[in-house]
Amino acid sequence: MQFNSESCFATEVVGRTALVVAMARALETRSLQRMIDDPWAERFLAAAGVEIFAPRSVGKGRGVIVAGAHLVRNFVAVRTRFVDNYVSSAVAANIRQIVILGAGLDARVLRLPLPRTSRLTRWNGLR
Repeated sequence: MQFNSESCFATEVVGRTALVVAMARALETRSLQRMIDDPWAERFLAAAGVEIFAPRSVGKGRGVIVAGAHLVRNFVAVRTRFVDNYVSSAVAANIRQIVILGAGLDARVLRLPLPRTSRLTRWNGLR
């Protein structure tokens, strides 16, 4: 698999929205009846200095991340499952080029069994 990314390491500057979405995926992954399994989400959060179960009132920015993640958790879980299924179906149909827009802390390349012949490009926005 070829992998191109404008910014693929969680230790680089990460937007708050990306952290909220990663937190939502981490919360869903810990759920007993989870729709998705993303063990990377919690690792990315830790690398960015965000604790998954930090109190909502901790720090000006961190509380927003935790509160926001709880609000969007179900949406993020459904969206992630939908896109995972779509990408898996495309790969099964011999599509080998995948472009993820607004990738943020997406770990799809690590979570899905993509063929070595696939090419995944992540694009996080304009600079």
